[in-house]
Amino acid sequence: VVVGRQPAALAAAGEPSAAGAGGLGLQVETAFEGNVRPYGYKRAPKGALITDVAPGSPAEDQGLSPGLVVTEVSGRPISSALEFERAVSGERAKAGVRLRVVEPSGGARYVFLSTDQ
Repeated sequence: VVVGRQPAALAAAGEPSAAGAGGLGLQVETAFEGNVRPYGYKRAPKGALITDVAPGSPAEDQGLSPGLVVTEVSGRPISSALEFERAVSGERAKAGVRLRVVEPSGGARYVFLSTDQ
């Protein structure tokens, strides 16, 4: 799936799909109880669940992995994959974005990603 394009079924359901996420090498989906529980979360944080990280990508270089949830992009809270896509689209990803990611343990950290890395 290309960022900015959604399969008709997802668009109709209002559930976005992200692939590549602005060239950063992330695939995400909106976090909810059913998709975060297998990673060990007791409750779903509001944000975008990382479901895949491309080998050799800026995301992999910064240690991101499936199961982390992005809760902020450049200081702005996000609550869905669509909000994540919008926040990292186009020139924003090239210039760089700071992500706040949370782990199932409740810990959080910040990473900086850029397509120019």
